[in-house]
Amino acid sequence: MCNTLFSYDALWGLVLPISVSFRVCDIWRGYWVQRLLWDVNGSLSFTKPTVDQIRNAHNYLDDFNDELRIYNQTAKFIDFLDSWKSTSKDLEDRIVDLMKAMAENKFVEYRDVDLAERWVKDLQNVGYIFPKVTPYEKQTVQTTLFAHEEPRLRLQKTRQLSNNALKQCQLEEAVIDPPMSRIQITESRVVREDSSAKFKDILLIVNFNHPTYAAITPYLSIYAPYFPNIAFYGPKVPAHLHDIVTEVPYDKGFTGYRSLADAIHKYPDYAGYLYTNDDAALNVFQLAQLDLDKVWKRVPDLASEVHDRKKPPPSDWFWWGKPEIKRVWDDPQALTADQRNRIAAFSGVDGLVEISAPGDAAYVPGRLSAEMAHVLDKFVEHKVHLEMALGLALVAVEPTEKWEKRWQEKYLWAKEERADWREYLKEGVGMIHPVKLMTDARARKDVALWIESVNVV
Repeated sequence: MCNTLFSYDALWGLVLPISVSFRVCDIWRGYWVQRLLWDVNGSLSFTKPTVDQIRNAHNYLDDFNDELRIYNQTAKFIDFLDSWKSTSKDLEDRIVDLMKAMAENKFVEYRDVDLAERWVKDLQNVGYIFPKVTPYEKQTVQTTLFAHEEPRLRLQKTRQLSNNALKQCQLEEAVIDPPMSRIQITESRVVREDSSAKFKDILLIVNFNHPTYAAITPYLSIYAPYFPNIAFYGPKVPAHLHDIVTEVPYDKGFTGYRSLADAIHKYPDYAGYLYTNDDAALNVFQLAQLDLDKVWKRVPDLASEVHDRKKPPPSDWFWWGKPEIKRVWDDPQALTADQRNRIAAFSGVDGLVEISAPGDAAYVPGRLSAEMAHVLDKFVEHKVHLEMALGLALVAVEPTEKWEKRWQEKYLWAKEERADWREYLKEGVGMIHPVKLMTDARARKDVALWIESVNVV
């Protein structure tokens, strides 16, 4: 809220939260003030700037880290403010009431409640006259606020402006601000569709099998410009990340798909759900060419990835023949008759069958999401291993002939493949696993180039 003018009737809105970062406090205050303005028939208006800002050189990556709460909590905060109500008859009481509710919902800490109470008391002591609470027409406010059905978590700058600004910063600050070079965003050599618009109604679900959360910042530096909506899941979440990462049990990825099921339950209104792990690299522009109404996953190979339990397994893979899948088949609530028929039609096996599939990336369209979440919930209940669960679940909810045929994934199982992973950064490949982004700045740069569909040489 830089370059903002407050009238006398809005003087009460000048207080800044002290329990959130400097990069967040004025944004949070803006939402808080706007909600209370509704209760006094107040308005918020915008005009051209009255100042020219010359930015000082500083560490933009630190800014980005300080702003993570905005990227991850804003949608939830708006929903909270939209539903918040107070029976208090005076604005001064509502100021404190709303701050208390924000603390209860972990948008701020309780020291901001104490601050709000002291602030109101100070204003009263100097004779400030609070505006009267006036009934407002909620539908009118909502019509204005949500005039366009755009995602609530979006970067406001275009791709081109972001690139130009970044390049300018790197030129001006390369010497005095070396950490700036760690943010790797590159321009496309080909004019392409704005992928952030393509994925505006898609939720990207990023699962951490291990608590390696230092990867969040480099991950966001690459993917936040394309995916307006990102949900992180993982085990042993430290306190400072509770607002950013949803905690799941630490089983080293054994049931990593529970993150997909939980996200569908928690955020049920998205047009689609793209599930991945933090060490999978996604080619955003390749994915933008795919059909968002189809399943994205390589169809399991009938010869090597399907096991009729009445016969020997197709390989000596450790997970074949475990009791968990049998428990699923024996559970009448786990799979419906239609789902069992789809599995039989694909596998050619009538009855107990196993289907394996690598579990580091998959896309589920919204029309299948509720059904998929129910199946995955049952797999979690019976403790089915990730790579035995995901493929079987996808086959159960959608015939494979309807899956997206253009999806390509590359798994680097061999040690020498992992060492030479850049050889697989080719246009057309949608996902590569594993690619570690946490500490390798060159890796981040090469992945960013690959995202632009430029072959890395």
